Amino acid sequence: MTLYVRDIRPSDRTRLTRLWEACAPDLAATRAEQDIELALNDRHRTLLVGHVGTLLVASVMAGLDGDHGWARYLAVDPAHRLRGHGREMMEEAGLWLAGRGAPTIDLIVEDGADIAEAFCRQIGFERQAANVYGKWRMQEIRAS
Repeated sequence: MTLYVRDIRPSDRTRLTRLWEACAPDLAATRAEQDIELALNDRHRTLLVGHVGTLLVASVMAGLDGDHGWARYLAVDPAHRLRGHGREMMEEAGLWLAGRGAPTIDLIVEDGADIAEAFCRQIGFERQAANVYGKWRMQEIRAS
């Protein structure tokens, strides 16, 4: 069946969280709600969801930092893998970013995600010689 891709809607939250739990339970448990909220309220990012029929089976979040594009939360339901859905989601994320002037896109993959790393290479991404350090600041922002 055909994958239909669109922007997230508030009504997708529960099904999207279930998808993330199936694909990356640790990540979903710690940041899912905050990242969905950011995607819904920040014009510099989007969260795309893919449906097959009425089933939400894929997602990718894309964002723009100046002229630098990034993607994360690429997820495909394990029962729907190997059908081109991951590639299609990344194509859609790339189109969204290109439409906003991003000449590059970095796909962020958590350490130890060997299958995801192989997929990245398969669709033309190259591992970069860089380390990314981050700090989740929502608690600090809420406290001030």
